[in-house]
Amino acid sequence: MTVCSVQIDISLTCEQGTVVSRSGHKNNSMELKMKPVLMAVFLHILSTSLQEESLARLSPARIYNGGVTKVNESENVTFKCKADNIKENTSIIYMYLFKHGETVVLQAINATTEYDTVFTLTNITVEHSGCYTCLYSEEDLRVSRTNATGHNSVSLEVLSKILPGKIEITEKGETLKLTCTFTKIPNCAQVYVYLTFNGIGNSKKQVICSHTTISTTFQLIFSKENSGNYSCVYSVSNYSLSEVRNTGENTIFVKEHEATTIPLSLIIGVLVAVSVVLLALFGFYRYQDILSIKVCQDPEVRNIPNHEPFYHEIATEDHLYTLADGELKSFGGSPVELVDSATAPYSTVQMHEADEQPSNRTTEAAYYDSIKAPYAAIQKRKASETYAIYSLEKC
Repeated sequence: MTVCSVQIDISLTCEQGTVVSRSGHKNNSMELKMKPVLMAVFLHILSTSLQEESLARLSPARIYNGGVTKVNESENVTFKCKADNIKENTSIIYMYLFKHGETVVLQAINATTEYDTVFTLTNITVEHSGCYTCLYSEEDLRVSRTNATGHNSVSLEVLSKILPGKIEITEKGETLKLTCTFTKIPNCAQVYVYLTFNGIGNSKKQVICSHTTISTTFQLIFSKENSGNYSCVYSVSNYSLSEVRNTGENTIFVKEHEATTIPLSLIIGVLVAVSVVLLALFGFYRYQDILSIKVCQDPEVRNIPNHEPFYHEIATEDHLYTLADGELKSFGGSPVELVDSATAPYSTVQMHEADEQPSNRTTEAAYYDSIKAPYAAIQKRKASETYAIYSLEKC
C-alpha cells in the first residue's frame, strides 16, 4: 500500500511502507494525522464502487397510480409497481419506489405469486409532491439513491390545505379595495391568496412570505354582476380558481346601489295626461270667453223676443231714472251720479206686458252699495229683504 504525506518543505515523497522527509528523518506525527483522512477517502471510494455495482443490478419496472396527479394534504395515495423480465427460478424480488432518485419505500414480494407491488402513502403532505418511478432487484441491495429510472414515471402534486383569511374594505369609491390579511405559514417561501366570490375563487395573487402577518389588496369595480359575498383564503399550493371553493374567517357583502329611475313610458304617459288636462282647461275658458262676448254683442241673444226686463225704472225720492239703450236717464231734475253707499231709499216701477201700469213708489226699499251712471250695479245690502233688485251691467 502506498501512503502519501506532505513534507515540511511542501514537497511530496512517496515510499513503500514508510514516510520520510528530504533530510531522511522519519515524521511519525504527520503519519498519525493523515491516517484518518486517508481512511475516510478509502471508505468513500469503496462505498461508491459497491454502490455502482449495486445500481448496475437494479432493473426498471412500471408504475401506475390510476391517473391521479393532484391530491390534498392528509389524503392517501396508492402506487402500483410491476416488474418484468424476471429471471427464472427467482422467488423473491425487491421493489423500490423512488422519488427524484431517492428511495421512498422498499418492499420484498413473492415473484411467483404476486405480479404487482402496491405502495400506499398515508396522510401525505406537500413534501410528498414529486416525480415517482419504480426499480427492482433480485437481491436486497439497500440502495438509497440512484440516477436510474424505471420504464415510466408519474408526477404527483400534493395541494396544501386552503386556510381562511380575514377580509376588510380599506377604500370605497367607484373602485372598491378589499384587503386580505392572514398569519404566515411556517417554512413558507411564498403563498397564494384567493379572493372568493360567493364561495368560489374569483381572483388570485402570489405573495412572498416576508412577515409574520401578511396582507394583500384586491381591487373591485362596482357593477351589478359583482354584487355578492366576498371573502379571502390562502394556501402554499397554486390552485386554479375553479378548485377554490372555500370561505374565509369573515364575509363582506357588496351591492351596487342603483339610482331610482322612473320608466320613460311612465314619464311620457304623465306628460300626455297633463297636456290633455291643460288643453281641456284652455278650451273651457276659451269657450266661456267666446260665449260671453257673443251674449254681449249679439242683439238677438241680448234681447230675447217677448221678454222685457222685469224691472224697468229705478227712482229715488228726488229723481226718477229710466232705462234707455242700456243707460239710466234722469227725470225730475239734473242727472245725479251716486257713488259708494248711496243713502237715499230706492223704489222700482214694474213694467207689465201689454200695458204699463206704474206701481206706487214704495219706501220699503233697502239701501244699496253703489250706483254709477251711465250704468249701475245695484245690490241688496240686507240679506233679509225678499225683493230682488234688477242689476244692470254694461257688456
